[in-house]
Order: sequence, then C-alpha cells, then structure tokens
Amino acid sequence: KDLPVGEHMESHVGTSELLFTMTQGFGYVSGMLEHMLNPLLLLTTKNLGILSDPGVEGNAFLRSGLDNSTTWPDVQLFLMAVTPAIDGGFKMKRVYSYGNELFDTVRPLAFQDAFTIVPYLLHPKSVGKVRLRDDNPRSKPELITNYFTHPDDVRTMIWAIRFVQRLVATPPFRKLNAELFDAPNPFCLDWDYDSDQYWECAIRANTQTCYHDVGSCKMGPVTDPTAVVDHRLKVHGIQRLRVIDGSIMPTVTSAFFER
Repeated sequence: KDLPVGEHMESHVGTSELLFTMTQGFGYVSGMLEHMLNPLLLLTTKNLGILSDPGVEGNAFLRSGLDNSTTWPDVQLFLMAVTPAIDGGFKMKRVYSYGNELFDTVRPLAFQDAFTIVPYLLHPKSVGKVRLRDDNPRSKPELITNYFTHPDDVRTMIWAIRFVQRLVATPPFRKLNAELFDAPNPFCLDWDYDSDQYWECAIRANTQTCYHDVGSCKMGPVTDPTAVVDHRLKVHGIQRLRVIDGSIMPTVTSAFFER
C-alpha cells in the first residue's frame, strides 16, 4: 500500500532572537544565592526557588489579524527569565541550539539578569516532511522542515516581533529598565538592523522549535489522498496496524501540547 507517510509535517516554530537586558527587578542571577542554599526547602515551605519555576514565566496568545479566514490565535509568546548566555554557555547554549558564532554575539549577557521572549507561530502554513535516509533501520530519519518557506509565516512572525517591541515599551517593563539586546545576528549583517528584511533573515538564522511535529501520518477518510489512518487510527489498506501518536493530527493545534 502506497500511502503519503511522512508528508504534511507541521510544527510550532518561532525564534529566540528577542533577548532583553534589565537593571531593576529580580532575576536568576541576583537570586542565585537564595536558589542554591536549599531549593528543596524553599519549594516545600514557601513554593519559591528554582524548583518552583516551570521554565516559562509568562505566556500569551495573540491574534495578528493578518489572516481574515480564521478567528483563532496565531501567535504564542513565551517569556523566560533566562538567555542562552545566563550560565556562560554551560547548558543553556545547547537548550537554545546556539552555535559558537551565534553564541559569541550574546556572550556579553553571561551571568546577567536578562530574559527572552520567544514568539511562536501556532498555525504555520509552511509544511515539511520526514523521509527515510536509507534502508538501514538504525539510520536517523531525514527531516525537511521547510520552516518559514511560506511568505505568510514570515509576515506573521515579523508582526509578532513588532508586538514584542511595543510590549517591552509599556510601563511594567520600563520599571525593569528592560532594553532589547541589539547585537545583530552575525548571519544577517547585510541588512539594516531592525528592518523587516533583517528580521526575515534573523528568524531563519535563529529558528526555535518545541518539537510539536504533527501531520506526517495524517488522520482522514480513505477518500482523502493525503490521509494515512482513519478515525480509529487504523492504517488505510493494511490490516492490524495502527499509528497512535501526535503524527496522526491533521493540523497542529492552537496551543502547545506534549506527545
């Protein structure tokens, strides 16, 4: 049976380009001593400390209004009280998937109180695929993500970046003396910093994903040539075989999920 397995892969995708410095308020570095003294005691007695942190301190769902055919949010913002450089490159550099050249631009933020706001596309129009690399079952699959290949995705992400810039200019963030860390991405020096062309380059050079890949074994009726499984997750045309994971979702949801 020849089915479109691996096609139509969608995922929430964003960028970690928006790093902000702060000189007021309370952050990981200024509170590090308290965090290190007895994090378990702080958690159990006061619900405070590093163990009480979910990893994302702020969350927002936004509707850009750029696509009038829908009514749901198309952007999600994550605010995290860390940057890729908070630990000098020990761990967070890998968490953010920063290579050496990109990390060098944010190295001045090492061991400083700062934060990141990551905008994610909730309904990207760019579609990727996953392929077998070869006939060796031990080989890793080939992922063709195609992030930001659809112009509407680029347009929505730039809208989200401009929204974040306006957000950080509001009084609550001004109390923190929050400022955009404006060291340019080293792969986008051909463009004027903060121009739309610059951000289009930057989101492609510094793409962030949460691995919410769906759609590569799409659920749908047998009459749908793009479907792999039916509504009971049975593979079309093959007996005693089901697919039971996030890959059966026809489209990615308007919120994050864990598979």
